[in-house]
Amino acid sequence: MAYELKDKSGEVVKHQGEQVLGQDVAGVIKSIDTKNRKMTIIGSDESVDRSGDIIRVNGWMLGNYQKNPVFLWAHNYSSVPLAATEKIVLRRVPTKHMEHTVKFPSEGIHPFSDMIFQLYGQKVINACSVGFIPKKFQKREMIEGEDEEEYKQYWGPREFIKQELLELSGCAVPANPNALQNALKSLGISFGVTEEGLDVPEEYLMPKKADDVRGELNVKNMEIVDETEPKIHQVPDQIESSTTPSISSSDIQLDNFDEEEEVAKLIEEMNDRIEKEIFKIRDELKKAIETITAQVNEQNEGLKREISEVLDMASKVSSSLNEKESVYDVILSREGKRGSDSAEAKPVDAQLEKQVEGLIKVVQTIKKLREDR
Repeated sequence: MAYELKDKSGEVVKHQGEQVLGQDVAGVIKSIDTKNRKMTIIGSDESVDRSGDIIRVNGWMLGNYQKNPVFLWAHNYSSVPLAATEKIVLRRVPTKHMEHTVKFPSEGIHPFSDMIFQLYGQKVINACSVGFIPKKFQKREMIEGEDEEEYKQYWGPREFIKQELLELSGCAVPANPNALQNALKSLGISFGVTEEGLDVPEEYLMPKKADDVRGELNVKNMEIVDETEPKIHQVPDQIESSTTPSISSSDIQLDNFDEEEEVAKLIEEMNDRIEKEIFKIRDELKKAIETITAQVNEQNEGLKREISEVLDMASKVSSSLNEKESVYDVILSREGKRGSDSAEAKPVDAQLEKQVEGLIKVVQTIKKLREDR
């Protein structure tokens, strides 16, 4: 679980006025290099701890830790470091986690550090803990099978999405208390072993050659490798798009920034620019659609007027005929007259004949359209 860190007097640990939390991870050793006195260990992952809390790997702020990448014992900030982190890799396979490569000082100048290195090498202890300042967190979503009543409590399980790493510590929780006790005896050490781990006397944390230890552990250029984000490839300058916003290589130069916060700020600014471009394109599309719709409506109005004129003409013809005659009878009469010189064809005046001629064309057109269908 993420818990409050407290000093020897029981006071809550704070850094520059901000509360410091810790979270333990067990089963973290990936490799031990006894020759070069290095250890690769998982400092944090995205597994849900016993309290339900989770720390997102993408949320780690490493800028300040990069300046002083210490590996302490049990978050004791007044002690001499056991080791220093040379490299951090943020991995996404098989699961997202933060991996530290830690270098211990030369054998003999820090006896307690030597002992801890041996215990890790024998896998008698296999845990570590991160000390961090929470910058941004929220209540985690409920997981299937989780206790609903406990989830609803006001302290609730938390999801840390932005946090600053202060230090990494060797964790006092042993993998096997009996094995730890036996290992200490074999090393000629009589520390007390409790359920919480080692009861370490204060003098062991302050070696006589403290300056030599600090000198060896003065890592100036800790390497950070982020494998959690997809790689971005350079696009040739000649490839351009009139609708897609582009960001040139001059917009951001990561090598010029030491602080992760500054990089995050630049990325946020770029996202704002892209969002504005998207809104601009959306508005342009909206205006284009409105213009096309207006044009279609205008065409429909013209068609409606033409239909209305035909109906008006039909009405005039109908009113001009004898009450017993229908428009259709007149049309048939005219068609019959066209086909023969029968004397039975009914005479009509010139104006009516012109109107009927127009209706005949309309009927023929409609008939043809029906046949085509």
